[in-house]
Amino acid sequence: MNYFDAIILGAVQGITEFLPISSSGHLVILEDFLGLKVEELKEFDILLHFATLFSILIYFWKDIFKLIKLLPSWLQNCFAFAVNGFKKVEKSNNEAHIISFLIIGSIPAGILGIFFGDIIDELFRDSKMVSVMLIFSAILFIVAEFIFKKIQKISKLNEIGLIKAFFIGTFQALALIPGVSRSGSTISAGIMSGIKREDSAKFSFFLGSIAIFGASVITLKDLDFFNNSLDLGILLAGFLSSFSFGILSIGFLMKFLKKHSLLSFSIYLIFFAGISYFFL
Repeated sequence: MNYFDAIILGAVQGITEFLPISSSGHLVILEDFLGLKVEELKEFDILLHFATLFSILIYFWKDIFKLIKLLPSWLQNCFAFAVNGFKKVEKSNNEAHIISFLIIGSIPAGILGIFFGDIIDELFRDSKMVSVMLIFSAILFIVAEFIFKKIQKISKLNEIGLIKAFFIGTFQALALIPGVSRSGSTISAGIMSGIKREDSAKFSFFLGSIAIFGASVITLKDLDFFNNSLDLGILLAGFLSSFSFGILSIGFLMKFLKKHSLLSFSIYLIFFAGISYFFL
């Protein structure tokens, strides 16, 4: 791998991690196209994921700092949950509940990733299979937008509720399959639950930060960065590229979803999947 490859892969990771077009799918196809050996790039891929994690932390630093300040209130909510039961917590609009929603939403992907992550990656990490799953994501967006138009009451971020949070989390678990967009699947689940698009995207990114961190830490134990064959400058170039494009893609999507649907991304995925399937 050279500097050009690192910057391109970083840019693709940064853009596709947040736009609902599947970062894993694009990386698998691009690495195949560039003739790179996937097994030798695991350390590099982890570095790119950490870069996108930093993108989330920087872009949403005010929201994240607010959640940190709400931790004492969240602990009180946990006590109220233990004393008063599920309904008391479910109907409350207290913003501190967002922390609970994030924890509940992270459970499905966490369990599936820990016990079946390697098996899923081995079964589906193939360019043609990725192309098929990109089509699946496109269909999911179309179905989600159709359902969203039928919903009369639109909820805000702090009104998600525990059940909807778990529902969104199950869709995040689908993104363990290369080619299924993590942000796309969780945003789709959000709007199918009656949550407005930009709030669904924000919740998706918060969930994503937990998933990215958890998956990276789990993978790190099997890797050896000190014996990595890649030059430090190449690693840094990839990291900065992924971080920079990550910030830009988050900002773009948050503004885009205020006035537009996911359907345009469906068109792109179908087009890209078709080209990938027949030419790789």
